[in-house]
Amino acid sequence: MRATTLLVRPMLLKRVAGNPFSLPQQIQSIQSGFSSVPTPIFQTRVTARTFATSKHPDITEFDESKNFSKLTSAEGLHLVDFYANWCGPCLQLGPRLEKLVETSEGKVKLIKVNVDKNPEIATTHSITSIPAVYAYKNGKNVGNFIGALPDKKITEFVENMKNL
Repeated sequence: MRATTLLVRPMLLKRVAGNPFSLPQQIQSIQSGFSSVPTPIFQTRVTARTFATSKHPDITEFDESKNFSKLTSAEGLHLVDFYANWCGPCLQLGPRLEKLVETSEGKVKLIKVNVDKNPEIATTHSITSIPAVYAYKNGKNVGNFIGALPDKKITEFVENMKNL
């Protein structure tokens, strides 16, 4: 069954094939206060959160003005965090990665890539799920993980990447 959705003030209405009420009737019944409208779905409020911009020198927010290849080819281990502001797991993982980088004493650097603002970089790296973290060592991709892992697993991942 195919459905189209229309946003009407506090409710979402579905137009389903074979529905006895037409969409204008549904809208009119909401405006008149009639409560038995077929297939109402209450709207949930989604708020976009933004990451706090870190002032740490080892954390870089990627934008078009920076060269991605140049950032990742520098000496040492670079973690590239592909994220979006609306992504719940990204909101959990981002601060934990920042904390890990801040405590690494310059041995690990973090490059944060917002996939909504930089879709070409995400496409180039075949990012299909976020959060995705790629590790680059001396310009070579040496590993990655997808999802918000526990702190212990993230630390193990970083230690393994440093030892390569």
